[in-house]
Amino acid sequence: MEELNRKNPKAGELIVFHEGTDPLSLNTGEGQKTAAAILDAFHGLQARYVHFPYRRPSEITTAEVHYLITFPKLLHIRKEPYILDDRRIMAFLTEYAGFLNHGPAGTPENLSAKKLEALENDLKKYRYSPYYPFHYLFNIPRLERPKFAYKRAAVCFEITVDEDYFFPEGFTPEDDIRPAVSKEMNGFGRAMEWVKEEWDLVEDPKARVRNCDIAHSTETDLFAYKYQSDPPYFTKYYFLPKGNQVIVRLPLKFHFTSEGRHETYYSLPPVSDLTPEDRVLSRELKMEVHLSYTYFIPSNVRIWHLVLTPDETDGISELDIIKFMKYFSGSQENESEEKKRGVLESISFHYDTGEQNTDSKEVIPGRFELLVRMIARLLLFLWQLPVRLIRLPFKSIRKSQRSFFDAIRKFQYRESHVSLIPILKFPIISGVIFMPVYALYSGNYETAFLIGCLLAAVYLLLSVFQRGRQITKKAENLWAQVGHLLHIRETPFIIPKTESPSVTGTPSSNGLIRLFQNLTGIRYLFQERRKPEFDIAKEDRVLSLKNIRSGIIEIDTGAPNGQEDDNLLVFQQERFSEFLNKHAEGLKDKNEEKVRKEIREKIAESYKKLYDKEEGDSAGEALISTDETDRNPIEEYADYVFKAYCGICLGIFDYDRMGLEEIDDTLMPLEESKTEQSFQALNRGVLAMFGAEEDVMNTFWRTLGLSPYLIIPSAVLANNDYVSLDAEKRLDALLNKLKEDESDLSIPQLIASRHEIDDLLNTNILSNVFHYKTEQGIYRNGMESRGINERIKASREKLEQLDREINTKQDERNSRYQRRIQIIVAIVGIINFYSIIRDFYLDELSTGGEDKQSKMIDWGKLNDSWAGGIVRRIPAFLRDLFSSFWENIQPFLPKKSLEMAHFTLFLIVISVVFWQIITNAIDPARSSRMMAWRNRRKRGHRLPKVKAMKPAD
Repeated sequence: MEELNRKNPKAGELIVFHEGTDPLSLNTGEGQKTAAAILDAFHGLQARYVHFPYRRPSEITTAEVHYLITFPKLLHIRKEPYILDDRRIMAFLTEYAGFLNHGPAGTPENLSAKKLEALENDLKKYRYSPYYPFHYLFNIPRLERPKFAYKRAAVCFEITVDEDYFFPEGFTPEDDIRPAVSKEMNGFGRAMEWVKEEWDLVEDPKARVRNCDIAHSTETDLFAYKYQSDPPYFTKYYFLPKGNQVIVRLPLKFHFTSEGRHETYYSLPPVSDLTPEDRVLSRELKMEVHLSYTYFIPSNVRIWHLVLTPDETDGISELDIIKFMKYFSGSQENESEEKKRGVLESISFHYDTGEQNTDSKEVIPGRFELLVRMIARLLLFLWQLPVRLIRLPFKSIRKSQRSFFDAIRKFQYRESHVSLIPILKFPIISGVIFMPVYALYSGNYETAFLIGCLLAAVYLLLSVFQRGRQITKKAENLWAQVGHLLHIRETPFIIPKTESPSVTGTPSSNGLIRLFQNLTGIRYLFQERRKPEFDIAKEDRVLSLKNIRSGIIEIDTGAPNGQEDDNLLVFQQERFSEFLNKHAEGLKDKNEEKVRKEIREKIAESYKKLYDKEEGDSAGEALISTDETDRNPIEEYADYVFKAYCGICLGIFDYDRMGLEEIDDTLMPLEESKTEQSFQALNRGVLAMFGAEEDVMNTFWRTLGLSPYLIIPSAVLANNDYVSLDAEKRLDALLNKLKEDESDLSIPQLIASRHEIDDLLNTNILSNVFHYKTEQGIYRNGMESRGINERIKASREKLEQLDREINTKQDERNSRYQRRIQIIVAIVGIINFYSIIRDFYLDELSTGGEDKQSKMIDWGKLNDSWAGGIVRRIPAFLRDLFSSFWENIQPFLPKKSLEMAHFTLFLIVISVVFWQIITNAIDPARSSRMMAWRNRRKRGHRLPKVKAMKPAD
């Protein structure tokens, strides 16, 4: 390789390549450490590697390598040092392959073309962009080197569930929040309850507060006096009868992006005799899990607090805590939601429930209940049938028109799948609507009726074919229920009020949500009858990682009993030994235990300095030693703890590079929470508490897992965050549909939705319910820093906009009513006018025939009629002109009197329609639809056009 690197094509453009081995692929401990040391050395030289699955291009050498490494900083590459042209990489690999396979005299014709072709294809897949032949160089992977293990650290995941959307099944009676009843309901009462459920007449009773001995006293103590008699929420410990031991398997590699740098952290696996193909690249942590929940009565939102605590024998490192913080500490650069979910699902949780999962089981009601429900549905259907039939033509026309134009828009793109059904349905339904006009003109009512029925049947068949799966599913479900009712079959079915997770997908098999389900035995089923203003995606109809938006971290680094042996901050022996060897000269007069003690004392001193600092002073200067000239190793080691706190709050691994400004921006202690031994900080979705000798945490360590003085304020913030987000989503969906004139809601429905959103903002979002200044400070800072106040303010402004849209819609409806009345009056007038014309043709201008159908028209009688008198009053030259025009068109006119009456009526209707079209075209302001179209054009955005490019070769 050195010989190849000497071949310098141009001065200043030398590129040096080196190979590196992935330590995780080796089976011997010595080999893993050697490979890790080599990668660390390359990282110290600021080397980078080409991100693609590299294999040595050799038919002879069998050494296993995984990284193709280069040195952009050492070689002073002037143009884009972290971007490399893959054509130069491929040229090197081609020459390198010839050297490996046949020595320096080898020629490319003698090479193995298959390996080089595979490498070239992989290079193309991993390009920075498919349009350019460049690769963005990644940082060399780094070995995890934690310095501490925390025996008393708790990570709380807050799983937010809106039980208006998700119906819970599996609660124990002790967690039943329904109002207590003194007497058992009889059969008639139960039947009436089922009917109310089917007819959506169920009243919303106020939830019953279920207090528990563990959290109730603390919760009541936190309430302001106003809320102590009528609390808006309650917190309850959830007992786990099968124990709280859980095994967490963490992947050995974690990838992340920080300030444009692609980083990888890895830890070495236990050495075994397994081959790399059989090795499970994960390591196990033994932890304990604690569960509780806070139920909010106004909003029907339940915040589950799933707390993980380490085994106190080994503790948990700061890097492992950061991996858990990834669930709720926010996304990093260049990290999509899908990528973040993939990283989190690589962490698995294993809890032995002692029984099989019951997710696939469906609840089958009794036959009496099923009969009552089916009768209730039938009666409701018959009650709504007349209104649905009246609305059916208008609804069909509107939906068909939208589907037609949507299909036309899709047809503009060749790759889009276009269904012919929407394109056919619109002209067919238009033909059905036109049939009465045809029948009136032609007088052939039987033919028009048959054609209309035929078109309607075709439209119905197309609709059935378009929604075949839904109809088939509903039919199978109905047949299963009928079969169960009549003892014909025992096929499972689903009551339509909820949807099974098996229909909408299930959580990851060993993920955090699955752990929650295994712990509680509770299934949350999406309520199909709940139809919000915004469309809920299929993947959001089950509990997922999206339900975790916030969390808590609490770390205690003190010694609860005042004894050094009981200290909760444990030094990682390997890192500590490296530290002692590195600073052996400066620490020669101190033994190992004394060094540990001084480091702990320095950490405690930093807490005290933070407490004593004046408001407005830098928190970083209080926590971190700033004097670089007089900086001793013990201070540097103690400073690492607070840098690790920054990494925990942000969920980043490269916290060791952080400076004072970044530390000050991250660890922003809440002024009300500071004591001489601890402080609290809010950062994104994280509420953190760091301290020493925390008595409250020690009290609740075996039950809640961490301090309830953190759980309860964080739950209030989580509730307000979710409720405000729900209100914002519903408002945005309503406004967008109204702006685009696509809302199917009537004005009463819009007003009802507006009232629901108003309740969300005014009732379901809790005010500052706390009595003590510490919790009040958490509430104020959390509402501000998480953007909840800003979201509420924006939502109230959007409510005003919604009011204006509703008023506009009300005015449009009133205008439509006036137009409809005018149209009805015009139709009545046309009918009366038609009767006059018909009598005129039949009585005064007809001849022969005994019945109306056979009478022929005689234009000679026109001069003797009242119309002739009008014609005689016209000037002579106009009369001559009219006579010549009349003689020319007379052969084309109907010969029978009744047909002529129909033809005259048709001309009048066509003239009115033509006049309306002309006036709307000349003056678009007269057309509400035209104005809506113009408004949509004004509110739209035009995106820049991009020059078409082909992917680079």
